[in-house]
Amino acid sequence: MAKVAVVVLVAFALALAFTGTALAHNQDSASATCTSVSGTFSQFGSADHPIVWHVAVDGGAFRAVATTEHPAGFVGTGTATAGIAALTTAFGPAGGSVTFYATWPGGQSATTTVHLPECDAPPTTVPPPTTAPPPSPPGPPAVPAVPVVVHPAPVVFAPTVATAAVPVVAVPATAG
Repeated sequence: MAKVAVVVLVAFALALAFTGTALAHNQDSASATCTSVSGTFSQFGSADHPIVWHVAVDGGAFRAVATTEHPAGFVGTGTATAGIAALTTAFGPAGGSVTFYATWPGGQSATTTVHLPECDAPPTTVPPPTTAPPPSPPGPPAVPAVPVVVHPAPVVFAPTVATAAVPVVAVPATAG
């Protein structure tokens, strides 16, 4: 009976070891923008690198894209990102689809497809909202106009007085 228990225990340990190795590599997330594809990976060992993204645009052929890992050659959890701006600039107003997956020595992630908007659209500028000036604070109540009648007073001018001419005497200068 002890021999059977040992054999079952060894078989169970080997099954866990192989299952653990097969399930040890996880891609926890994957995303794409007009400029990059990226993902978070966990339970990676030092021998599970490099991670390489493969990208297809609008149903075309997959291309391996230079991928950067952070931290480089991580053990445990890390990210892998690849620049795809050169592949998506041709998307017109209708946008386009990006299909991608990651590979590493002995493994591959699931394939993901996303639809992206126009990737080379010029930035839109939105004018700042216009606001009406605040209402004026209420002032004092308006005073009704009161008519004022002004009667002109007679102006009396004094008669013009004649001025008399004053004789000027010139004295000749003597030379001498």
